[in-house]
Amino acid sequence: MTLHRLTLIAGVLLLPVALHAQPSATQRAPLPAAVADSGAIDGAPYTIAIPKDWNGGLVVFTHGYEMKGGPHFSKSANNGSLRQLFTARGFAYAASDYRAQGWAVGEGIDDTEALRQYFVKTYGRPDSTYIAGQSMGGHIAIAAFEAHQADYVGALPMCGPLTPATAFFNEGFFEGLVAFEYFFPNVLTKTPLGLADPAAPPFVAAPVITAALQANPAGTAAFVKRFNARPADLPGVMAFYYVMLHEMVQRAGGLPLDNSGTVYRGYDDDAAFNRGVRRYTAAPAAAAWLRERAAPTGRISKPVLTITTTHDPIVEPVNINRYAAMTALQGNGDKFLAKFVVADGHCAMGPTAIGTAFDELRHWVATGQRPAAGEIAR
Repeated sequence: MTLHRLTLIAGVLLLPVALHAQPSATQRAPLPAAVADSGAIDGAPYTIAIPKDWNGGLVVFTHGYEMKGGPHFSKSANNGSLRQLFTARGFAYAASDYRAQGWAVGEGIDDTEALRQYFVKTYGRPDSTYIAGQSMGGHIAIAAFEAHQADYVGALPMCGPLTPATAFFNEGFFEGLVAFEYFFPNVLTKTPLGLADPAAPPFVAAPVITAALQANPAGTAAFVKRFNARPADLPGVMAFYYVMLHEMVQRAGGLPLDNSGTVYRGYDDDAAFNRGVRRYTAAPAAAAWLRERAAPTGRISKPVLTITTTHDPIVEPVNINRYAAMTALQGNGDKFLAKFVVADGHCAMGPTAIGTAFDELRHWVATGQRPAAGEIAR
């Protein structure tokens, strides 16, 4: 299971080129034919596609979480479908595989910026550059956009955590794992260090979690009630959460998360849960590693439009709501807009919704008119 996977079907909605920003004074090299460019920059494979009828714009795309050893984004159907979606609108498309898999946020930010600079050097400065990303790539996209706003005209982070990584992981993600440990002991790990053990097994099979849920109906009911979860989602979600945390522990050289002083609420017996839940203390260096690269602030001066599904078992809507609050506190609330797609699943919004969201963002950039809030049709 990877966070960036969704199926895109052929067919896109075309929008007049007038919605794309006016050409700059920078000259671009003429294109006698469509360009398909691939290679590696400092160990990070990339793909670039430029249509023959290039309108001068560029979409830089940041992909989601990949399990270590799994297939790379550049080889996926998702990459090809997204490339088609943007190039059919006349835009060039560029995406990096990053130098590393897993929670490679730091690498993703650096490698994406290196790819953007390579594009400018090789093909000329685009008239307008957008950044878009899904899931972990949405997190990378908003962080890269905040860090390099002068180089972008707008951002389209999708189905990703927009709050600082420490807040995202310490709450629903880590609470879900320690709550699962509480209700279903010795299922995720049996080692003395528990979730903090870098030598623990790298994954727990979803059928093992399914069996634990079936063997403890009372625990399942309590867990589902607390997290407003769908039982059918739990095996895949908890298995994925475990894989991601284990990979972060190994990458960071320790546990980057902490619940040593957390007071939990929302359980049938909060006192019993707080007494019985396992407590973990973050390793200082690991905690610094998690927060140092991608800590969005809400300081934006250009349009950001995000979309998410109405039922996302991986990234909860509270992360988007908090980013909205962050932009409001910075006085930039008018530059941020969140819209939703009525759909079940993480990043399961479909090509029509992605295309519509991008078109609305382009119109916002071109006219200064913020789109209406609400639903985007799937």
